[in-house]
Amino acid sequence: MRCFGSRVKGQRGFTLVELITILVIAGILAVAALPRFFDNNAFQERGTADQIVAALRYGQKVAIAQRRTAGVTVTISAAATSNCGTLLNAAGNVDCVILNSVAVAPALPQAFVFDALGRPVPNAAASMMVGTTTINIEAETGYVR
Repeated sequence: MRCFGSRVKGQRGFTLVELITILVIAGILAVAALPRFFDNNAFQERGTADQIVAALRYGQKVAIAQRRTAGVTVTISAAATSNCGTLLNAAGNVDCVILNSVAVAPALPQAFVFDALGRPVPNAAASMMVGTTTINIEAETGYVR
């Protein structure tokens, strides 16, 4: 004798109640998470901040490795297309061009100089805001965070 809802040995699958529950949970998650995928400003800001930090650290390492007493200048500017690589220009400095759609304070262009010991010149702490991310350069060590 079989009862409604009981499973016969060998049958597999989900009940209708389980399927509807999963669909309701997936719908709630989609409503909460979907708007984040259409707004990529936060992703662009974080990516730009990471590019600037990488360029600053690279400039500092080049100044230390080459023992340049005149220092290495890291220039950060904005344009319609981004080109913030780790290549030295003809003068042996680092150029970092970021997207002009990303909010940066203080205004661009900005130049940061590192001496042969990796310290910022002049020997003062510096900081900048990229969206909601703060980038700091320590005065004595030149540490970029």
